[in-house]
Amino acid sequence: MGMMHDKDYCSCIKEIGKLDCSIILTRPKYSRAADPAVMMNCVKVNKQKFSVYMDLKEAVDSVLGEIGKNDMLVVTGSFFLAGEFLDLKSVKKMLTK
Repeated sequence: MGMMHDKDYCSCIKEIGKLDCSIILTRPKYSRAADPAVMMNCVKVNKQKFSVYMDLKEAVDSVLGEIGKNDMLVVTGSFFLAGEFLDLKSVKKMLTK
C-alpha cells in the first residue's frame, strides 16, 4: 500500500488493517508520495502484520519470494504505485506465465 502524503492514509490503514493478511507500506517514485515510515505511525493495532519498504521493487521482490500459488497480491492506495508495480520486470515476468 502506498499513497500520496496529502491523502487520508491513516483512515485507509485503519480499514485495511482489519484484514487477516500481511500488509506492506511502501511508496512510488513520485514527489507527493507519503513516506512509509510516517504512514506506519498510523498503525495502532496489529503492528506485527505491517512492514515498511522504502522501495517498491524491494517490497515486490520480498513478496514474490513468499507468495504461494493460491495467494492473492493486492496493490492499493495510488494509481502511481499500481502503475510503477506493473512496470517492474519481475511483475511482467509473473504476469506472462
